[in-house]
Amino acid sequence: MLSVSLTLGKSICTALGTEDKVNLEKMKKDIYLTVRLNALAIKTRICDRLRQRKFELERLERSYRATVNAERKLHVNMQHSIKRQEPGILKLITTYNSLCSQLRSLIRQRRAPLSAVPPHIIPCDGIFQLDVDDDIWQDVGLDDNTLNPPAWLSDDKVRNGIRLQLEVNWCNEEEARLMRERAVLQEWMLVEWDSMQTALNKAVADPALSFHLGSHADELVNICVIWRKKDDDDESLEGDGEDDGESDLEYGEIEDEELMDAIEEIALADEYRYGQNEELVDDLDDLDDIDNEFMPSSPIKSLHKRRNL
Repeated sequence: MLSVSLTLGKSICTALGTEDKVNLEKMKKDIYLTVRLNALAIKTRICDRLRQRKFELERLERSYRATVNAERKLHVNMQHSIKRQEPGILKLITTYNSLCSQLRSLIRQRRAPLSAVPPHIIPCDGIFQLDVDDDIWQDVGLDDNTLNPPAWLSDDKVRNGIRLQLEVNWCNEEEARLMRERAVLQEWMLVEWDSMQTALNKAVADPALSFHLGSHADELVNICVIWRKKDDDDESLEGDGEDDGESDLEYGEIEDEELMDAIEEIALADEYRYGQNEELVDDLDDLDDIDNEFMPSSPIKSLHKRRNL
């Protein structure tokens, strides 16, 4: 195999032109290029050895789970074999880190290309616990493609910006989810209130049932007041940031119109019910005070109004 490689190398050298031979001699004398190629070769060997070690461990674990007693001797032998490989891997890592230090010193001495990037040093601690995010899988500064690495790989500010942008995206998704839940709660409140008014109108002849339904209506009003207060607090916090301009104003106008419609329907129903049963007026007096500060709008009806507009 070695003789074939030497023969192939000689044939390639004879096929080179005069200018290519001169460039080849220059490359042979380039210290930075020589050290960089040596570091890349050693790192490739480290990766191969680590992969082999991981596959052997996986095979060991599978065989151990399948037949513990039958392959106990194989387990011990393979474990000793794997342990014997660890010093060699650690020695390769030490050699690679020394070459990386030489590359860093050459870059500091300005004996490297202007766009040269120092490669990452491989830490010995935890090297055998491989992970997809480890620096060992990144050949930064070891090949020609990484002489001008992308900003997401070489610029810490860009990397931090990417993480912060992901957090902003998560916050936006959470805000959209909360707005959907808020719309569902508003729709539930309107449906519940309409059902309550219908039940009160049908229970006029039964004072006891009307009293219990009125108490439940008061509970709904209290819930609506609490929700509205929390909603006002959230809007005050949002007001400290940037305003959305005309879009918020238009949405507020549509919401106020829907609130007025809901209030008018409630007022008519209350007036009819109070006229039929005057003895319950004092108990249900608080229902007349419901205004557009308490009743939320229906997102479904608002959507129809937007389409009509």
